[in-house]
Amino acid sequence: MSSFTTSVFAGVAVALALGIAIGGEDRVRQHLEALQSVTGGAQPPVRMMTKAELVGAGTAVAIGGIVYDVSPSAELYGESGWYKYFVGKDATLAFGTGKRIGYSLDTQLNNRDPESVDDASDEELSKVSHYMDLFDQKYRKLGLLVDGLYWNADGTPTEAREALDERRSKLRASGHFAPGDEDGEDAVFSTEQRESKCPIMKTARVVKQAAEEAQRMIHKYLLA
Repeated sequence: MSSFTTSVFAGVAVALALGIAIGGEDRVRQHLEALQSVTGGAQPPVRMMTKAELVGAGTAVAIGGIVYDVSPSAELYGESGWYKYFVGKDATLAFGTGKRIGYSLDTQLNNRDPESVDDASDEELSKVSHYMDLFDQKYRKLGLLVDGLYWNADGTPTEAREALDERRSKLRASGHFAPGDEDGEDAVFSTEQRESKCPIMKTARVVKQAAEEAQRMIHKYLLA
């Protein structure tokens, strides 16, 4: 990527953050259209990653074979975090069990494969589905895990991924829903909502959220 294009991305990122905070989504769409006109609409390919690369990707977790950068939630994925044993792994099933603290994934899941949801109950899969949606909204996508269960080497879905998506669709159609863990990933949102009503802190939170949303939108634009 040229230095000019990199500068454009940086400028648009700032504009997106301000646009979200001040002008809302209509302003953001205008900036994205500007970005597309400058870059010619070019989008880099989704990165194909191996499990070894996932381990070396820093604070990253895979769910459904999609690798996400979870470093913004260090309180959850750091050394003392609830989900620290999820880092560097595809922990799809583990997100549906609600068991996290202080034990390895093998111990938490009684040696069930943390990647596979073949034997997951409807309640477990509903929680997994909830977190798949949450991660897609909250974290930056790093790539697809192509030596796992869910994606082929060319980035096409495997039978296991297609089966997962089909089962998720059926659960949604049936109205089956299992809420996430209020003391885990979901607590990040509820904590923000309960923050101090101090005008300065509120403004800081709005700007922070806008910047995070701008980052998500840019990466969704580039990797979608």
